[in-house]
Amino acid sequence: MSGEFYECIFYADDIMLLSHSLNAMQFMLKICHDFAIDYDLKFNAKKSVVMRIGARHNVICEPLKLAGKDLQFVQSLKYLGVFLVSAKHFKCTVDHIKVKFYRVFNCLYSRSKATHSELMTVELMKSYCSLSFYMLLK
Repeated sequence: MSGEFYECIFYADDIMLLSHSLNAMQFMLKICHDFAIDYDLKFNAKKSVVMRIGARHNVICEPLKLAGKDLQFVQSLKYLGVFLVSAKHFKCTVDHIKVKFYRVFNCLYSRSKATHSELMTVELMKSYCSLSFYMLLK
């Protein structure tokens, strides 16, 4: 970000480790494990995942370990409400928002058919979209 490399981003109890190589990432995971032992904490290896970004994002490699447990490699993940996607370059996705929008639209549209009012459907969609946009900004 802005020409700087950040290896660890965290908010409350959500931590994201960033590394330029798998060896460096495994070293960082060992530091986390040692810290957890020293301060009587536990990392949940079941909730922890690995995602690769870069030219070799889809190459199968040796699993990374946290507290002796293999971490699962994923193609996408959600961090603080942002969906990140494994690709050659850093990439976010909003597909989940589109799916939710169409689901709600279809539900509202099917229920508003009974009123036979296009104006009612438009007003319902407008109020839902305004509320959804407001919630995205929060």
